[in-house]
Amino acid sequence: MTAIVLPRVLRGLLEEVDEGAAAGLALDFAEQCIRDTGAGVVPAGLAETAIGYLAAARAHLGGGGMAELASAHQRYFDARDHADQLPAVITWIAVIAVRVACQRDMEAAGVVARVRHVPTVAGVADEAQAIAGLAAGKGDDGHRARWEAARRQLVLLISAVPVPGS
Repeated sequence: MTAIVLPRVLRGLLEEVDEGAAAGLALDFAEQCIRDTGAGVVPAGLAETAIGYLAAARAHLGGGGMAELASAHQRYFDARDHADQLPAVITWIAVIAVRVACQRDMEAAGVVARVRHVPTVAGVADEAQAIAGLAAGKGDDGHRARWEAARRQLVLLISAVPVPGS
């Protein structure tokens, strides 16, 4: 039997996702990473602040104003400035996901500087897998953690796919 390489399958499927779904999935992948990989590693206050940043991005995508997103952005960076290295690395995925979802809107509002490259949902997935591996350690533990992260992302993706024609 040929091995199914979940990260490769996931990447291929993510290339088919439309922009709106990609934004939501990027936020979902980041939250899953912070909750799963960050459990017991990221201090509760920093985790809540990072997840709040993701929630503010979701609210903005749902028609909410930029003020809450700008405020959440500032709160996250203020909290991250005082974080230890691994928690800071783990929660950085929130920034990447928010950039996927809201970068151009945040630039237009003057919240962040304009950049040429905006990350993709596949980039968020890859980063979450890398963070899982980093947190688990080298060797088989890291490999298993990256694999499990890809599996959970695939489940999130499948759960987000609407029934055709609905």
